[in-house]
Amino acid sequence: GATDGPVSWTLLTTTSAGTSTYTDQSFTARRGVYYRIRATDGTYFSDYVTPTQKMVSTPSAYRGGITVQVGPGKANAVLTDALIDALGPGDTLEVYWDGVTPLLLKILLSSCGTAGHPITFKGIDHANGTRPAINGNGAIAVGGAAAADVDIYFILGVLPKIADISGYKPDHWIIAGFEIYNCRPEHTYTPYGAGSPIAYDPVNAFAACIYVKNALNVDVDDCYLHDGPNCIRQGSGKSERNYSGRMRVTNCTLDQWGHTQDGIDQRHGLYLDGHNIEVKNNVFLSGWINGAVK
Repeated sequence: GATDGPVSWTLLTTTSAGTSTYTDQSFTARRGVYYRIRATDGTYFSDYVTPTQKMVSTPSAYRGGITVQVGPGKANAVLTDALIDALGPGDTLEVYWDGVTPLLLKILLSSCGTAGHPITFKGIDHANGTRPAINGNGAIAVGGAAAADVDIYFILGVLPKIADISGYKPDHWIIAGFEIYNCRPEHTYTPYGAGSPIAYDPVNAFAACIYVKNALNVDVDDCYLHDGPNCIRQGSGKSERNYSGRMRVTNCTLDQWGHTQDGIDQRHGLYLDGHNIEVKNNVFLSGWINGAVK
């Protein structure tokens, strides 16, 4: 059987006697998958072999690059889970807005592109010259749920969903052309699947306008990020499971990071905890506390 996580299983097939290999033709998902097997004589069944092998960060097949447009006057009026989940290598999701009303969205991006065909999430300027504004205060979550201990940390997040298996990492994303703001403890959002509004990180240390964790090859370009404990935070860790790497931050404006003077040294314009990082042509305005980059 195969599954997107370690809880539920789906029977794929029962092979004929003597079969030693099997190709799963149904496997096109972007996420990891476990397989487990057992033997049968048609009447009795052995115990399942403990699943020890997994396939991770597997991208969908390249489809030639599809551009999806979302916003006023477009075929898709609003951003939905289905639009986000359908993104694969080479695809571009363009977000339009009315030039006035901020988008109340909290967005999780968790698919995989490839080196030659990254996935692009792009804001398109209105005719009045303003970029799509994403306001985290009062936002509604789309794209799925992250694990509870990190779900409170982002307005726009590039990280695995809670259902993804251990070791899976979103890969090869380009994020460009947005204004993103308001993820302090006094700000709230409606979590994925509805429910009562909850506050962003109450410790006021880890949350960020853009939060990247357990992800690889993420580019952030030409964004205006402000009014969060961090504008961009790349969370990582010492283990391979939590490792994040190869990130570029270019042509962005970052402002009003931090919030209070309580001595927590984890609030910055850029808080980067990974490897192979490029920071170029960014503008750092002012923060309430701590330095622009750590």
